[in-house]
Amino acid sequence: MSLDAECDLAPSGSSPAAARSFVARMLRLWGLSELEDVTALLASELVTNSVLHASTPMRLRLQLEPPSLRVAVEDGAPQLPQSLPLSPSSDRGRGLWMIERLSRRWGATPSSAGKTVWFELEIEATGDGREERSPREGALS
Repeated sequence: MSLDAECDLAPSGSSPAAARSFVARMLRLWGLSELEDVTALLASELVTNSVLHASTPMRLRLQLEPPSLRVAVEDGAPQLPQSLPLSPSSDRGRGLWMIERLSRRWGATPSSAGKTVWFELEIEATGDGREERSPREGALS
């Protein structure tokens, strides 16, 4: 089973909330509501980074192809994100840190129109026809 969904977002402060809503709606539709919280959080971080650093229209794409759920944000800025060391006194820089720890893997791909930043979550069959995220060991440590 392979499913795809996408939505276009403006470079505005309301886009992270719109991204969370879109993710929640699609995951419920796909029977993956147990992934809603972590996926919405991480997608909203990608969108927030795009709003802050790219300031261009963006496209949020969800691709479900078990055993993975891939979430990607395409924008028009060529600069690739950089994971910086965390500073306790900084109020920024935690988005990629969370993505690194809560996703199976993540990356950024340059394109002629800008870039795509993405992350993947692992999906496992539960035996009852549903699928669930396989937790990463030490993901919150």
